[in-house]
Amino acid sequence: MRRLIPLLAALALAPAAPAQAVVGGQAAEAGTAAQVVMIVSDRGSFCSAAVLGPRLLLTAGHCVRPGANYRLLTYAGAQPVLGELTAITLHPQFDPAAYAKRRFVVDLALATLKAPLPGGYAPIALPSTPEAGVMGARYSFAGFGLSVRGDGKTGGTLRQATLTGVPLQSRIQLRLQDPGKREIGACQGDSGGPVFRVSDAAGAATAPVLVGVLGSALGEEGQRGCGGFTGVALIGTALPWIRQAAARLGAPLP
Repeated sequence: MRRLIPLLAALALAPAAPAQAVVGGQAAEAGTAAQVVMIVSDRGSFCSAAVLGPRLLLTAGHCVRPGANYRLLTYAGAQPVLGELTAITLHPQFDPAAYAKRRFVVDLALATLKAPLPGGYAPIALPSTPEAGVMGARYSFAGFGLSVRGDGKTGGTLRQATLTGVPLQSRIQLRLQDPGKREIGACQGDSGGPVFRVSDAAGAATAPVLVGVLGSALGEEGQRGCGGFTGVALIGTALPWIRQAAARLGAPLP
C-alpha cells in the first residue's frame, strides 16, 4: 500500500489536462465517464478498466499480471479513494511472453470488487453476438492514460477519441488509426479502457457496441510511442469465457 502513495499524490496534484489532450483526445462525456474506472498497482503503474457490473471490471490482461497488488481508484469529489479487488482472472490464452514480443494475444482479464462501485457508474452491456474488427468503421474509446508519452502528470484524466479500423487485424486483435494520420491514439495508462464500434464500414453511424478494450499503442510508422496506431483486444471470441468467469467469480452477468 505504501508504494501506491507516490502515484496517488501525482494523480491528485496533476494539473487539469488541456481539452486536446488519450493523445489528441478530448474530455470524456458524462455517459462515458460512468463506464470507465482506474486500476492502480503498488509498482507505480495504472490502467483503465471497463465497468461490466457493480462489482465486475473488464481490463487488459497485461494490466493485472501476477507479482503486484492492485486496487480500484475512484474519486469522491477531488479526493482519490482506493477500493479492494477480491479476485483477478486472466484469460487462459493470455501469453505475457507473446505480448512482450508484440504478437496478437487474447489480452483480457476480469476483476471483482469487494464493494460495489459508488453511485453514478453504469455497466456496459456485452454484445449479443461476437464480431471481428470492421475495416473502415469508426471506433470510440476512453482511458485515463497519458496525453504526453513519459509525462506522468498528464495521466489520470479520463479522455476519449474516435479512430478508424485499419489493417492489421485478426479475430482477437484490431488496429486503429486516425484516417488523417493525425497524432491521436491510446498511450500508457489507457490499456483496459472500453472500445465501442460506432459506425459501419461505410462510416454510417450505428448504436455503440462494445468490441474490446485498449491493449497497446504505437507511434508513427509503428515505432515505440503513442498517437500512431492503437491496438484493441477484441472480446468476440472471449464472450463465453467472460460470462462463465463472471459467474464463477460471483458476479454473474444478465
